[in-house]
Amino acid sequence: EILSQVKSIPESVAIVAKQHHEDINGYGFPHRIAKSKIHTIAKLVNVANIFCGYALKSPWNEGMSGQEAIREITRSKNGALDPQFVFLLHEIFAVDFAFSKDRISLNIDPDPEEP
Repeated sequence: EILSQVKSIPESVAIVAKQHHEDINGYGFPHRIAKSKIHTIAKLVNVANIFCGYALKSPWNEGMSGQEAIREITRSKNGALDPQFVFLLHEIFAVDFAFSKDRISLNIDPDPEEP
């Protein structure tokens, strides 16, 4: 609600912030909306948020490997997350992906022959 009142923030950003904990099965929060009523980017942010919650070290979590986090998301969040974004997470880990419990970064080298 606060973001909706800030004129310099696009409405879509406020919507994503409000909906990024909604699950496509309708059991998320705060509004328990489902599927097509959830902004597409909010669905993506939900998957990324859960991945980071599992994978990154925090005061309440030791963190786990990226592959372990993906397995846990796939196992425990079946039906709650948009499958296309869970699949995308699997695809991201199929490329050169640097991961530690403290930081995540995608290593992109479009042409390894160039310096």
